[in-house]
Amino acid sequence: MLFQKTKSPLLSFIAVLPLVLIYEITMFIRFQSETEGIRNGADILLKKLLSQLGFYGFEAGLVLFLIVFIMVKLLHNVHFHEEDLNYYAIPLMIGEGLLYALLIFYVLIHLDIGFLNVLPRDHALNIGYSCGAGVYEELVFRAILMYGFFQLLQYAGLKKVPGWIGAVILSTALFVGMHYIGEFKYQFEWFTFFVRTTMSVILSIIFLFRGFAVAAYTHTFYNLSLIYLGGVLL
Repeated sequence: MLFQKTKSPLLSFIAVLPLVLIYEITMFIRFQSETEGIRNGADILLKKLLSQLGFYGFEAGLVLFLIVFIMVKLLHNVHFHEEDLNYYAIPLMIGEGLLYALLIFYVLIHLDIGFLNVLPRDHALNIGYSCGAGVYEELVFRAILMYGFFQLLQYAGLKKVPGWIGAVILSTALFVGMHYIGEFKYQFEWFTFFVRTTMSVILSIIFLFRGFAVAAYTHTFYNLSLIYLGGVLL
């Protein structure tokens, strides 16, 4: 079933490659450094960890690419088959992410909870940052941390559904908290806290039922819509 095959980790990896390339190339051309100009905590965390091993900037991006590729290939081999790599599903995954992002934006607009006016100053960087947040934050907070929390909670004796609920809550707490700490933190406001919490739960659900790539594209398109139409960035 095509809808099920979009959850393949290897197909998701292939599908988000354009987002990774846009982000990494944009950052390399503009800054040519390992952390300067990076605007999402997940990328800062990953790149700083790699810098401890002697990898910096674009080189660190390539190393991270290889590590993630090996991991998703192993996961794919365990849970899927080669025939599950249906490349025709990739446009569907991208379109699905766009649809979800626009639906979420439409709902938030009509909730009238208060929106920021984010004026674009550099289109290339805006697109690059959005792509980077979509990939790296979904990788760290959903694919690694949420799944890791689920495994720990299962090991602690929780059943599947309570385990996933607990994992969503824990990963959401970290996801939201990362936006208000560190060098690139946002000023804390209750309505931005509410929006980011709600969006983290929604992205977690999309990740669970539709896979990593759909969540990454939803996150990317959501941030782009808010940059150019006004809203709370993730």
